[in-house]
Amino acid sequence: ISLPWTGEGPFPAHAVAEAATSPFSVEGPDPLQKRFTTPNVRVTSSASPEGNPSIASDAAGTLYVAFEHDSGSSRDIRMARSTDGGQTWAVAAISAGPYNETMPELIWTPPNTLTIFYVQDDTTPPNPAALEYLQSTDGGANWIRFILDTTGIGQNFTAPSAFLTGSRAFVAYEFLCIFAGPPPCPPTGSEQTMYLTNGDVTDPNVWSILLIFVGDETQEGFRPEIAVNSQWMFGTVEVESTAFGSPPGTFVDFTFRMDPNVGTSTLSFATICGLTCPSPDPLNAFLWASGTQ
Repeated sequence: ISLPWTGEGPFPAHAVAEAATSPFSVEGPDPLQKRFTTPNVRVTSSASPEGNPSIASDAAGTLYVAFEHDSGSSRDIRMARSTDGGQTWAVAAISAGPYNETMPELIWTPPNTLTIFYVQDDTTPPNPAALEYLQSTDGGANWIRFILDTTGIGQNFTAPSAFLTGSRAFVAYEFLCIFAGPPPCPPTGSEQTMYLTNGDVTDPNVWSILLIFVGDETQEGFRPEIAVNSQWMFGTVEVESTAFGSPPGTFVDFTFRMDPNVGTSTLSFATICGLTCPSPDPLNAFLWASGTQ
């Protein structure tokens, strides 16, 4: 399934008050961080709440951190950049949409492209809370917002996870599924997970869906993670399954792997914990792959 898009921009990022040399904090390393021998560094100095950071680096070693900024009336995406290994940071605001933008997931792809996937709560018809991302091809100076048309597939995309191999991007989302199938989503909708790829992340017209997990109200999927090595695409999904879990509403965890070049014909599954230790509490996974590992 290919996803068409509508775009905005380009529009420039602009410096905000935090764009000054960051002071070093007086805190020492925590017990689990004893390998760090230098003090922690403040990336921002804003008095407003900020969080959900996502970090990436480019080929020259420049560090980038995308994060949420709460202005009081809305939450928007900002990005900090360091050219000295994280010792000092400059912060820039990115032109915001007229809605909340949260949970950024940042990747860098050669030669100099930054892409920020995020969650948004736009209710504008016909496609509320569609899949959106921001992209800069000049190291963060200017940004374009891409809005993929997910009409008939789903809405309210959340919990993004992104991974890259070369210039090819892989992305996973949890979303409210309205897909007509086959197999179809239930008439009332359900939370499911979607895995997408793009062979050239600078071209918004070539996004394709690799896999949509489809279940009913008793088999919903949550908080997907994705990673890719030279052989496989890997994913984790947490299933809230009233059919298998006890008591109802229990989360059952499992992983899957799929050859990204072949597709679902080589899809295979394995459980991390499964039915042996179901839990009523949600878990947040993190997944990484490199080479053949």
